[in-house]
Amino acid sequence: KTNTLTGTSTAGSIAVTAEGNSTTTNLQQGLCKVWISMDAGQTDNNSFNVSSISDEATGAHTINFNNDFSNIRHVPTMSPKESTGSSHGTAGADRIVGPSRVAPSASLLKVTSINLSNSLTDLAEIAVSIHGDLA
Repeated sequence: KTNTLTGTSTAGSIAVTAEGNSTTTNLQQGLCKVWISMDAGQTDNNSFNVSSISDEATGAHTINFNNDFSNIRHVPTMSPKESTGSSHGTAGADRIVGPSRVAPSASLLKVTSINLSNSLTDLAEIAVSIHGDLA
């Protein structure tokens, strides 16, 4: 049992042996630094490292981070989470969620959701996870 893991050569660097026992990966590099499950009504259903979310317009949201990334090169992964018969449409398969076209930021992520007709649309729920180096 432990509350703190510390590297032997660098305190903030822990190497983990990967499958096959022939390569290692850095534990900190592989951790998700931000994640959120949110809905179009600006409700943070569950999250990590998120200070707030805001509804900018139909299909446009901003996720603000508690702890900024060290640069703008973080990597977001997003998906619509709608089920058949939801109040915002049918299945999530006909929706697309992605980063907005505005300039990237180390302190926030702007998210846009559209339908296949290329119209902005609010979704019942959106899942976002982000990997990268924190400041």
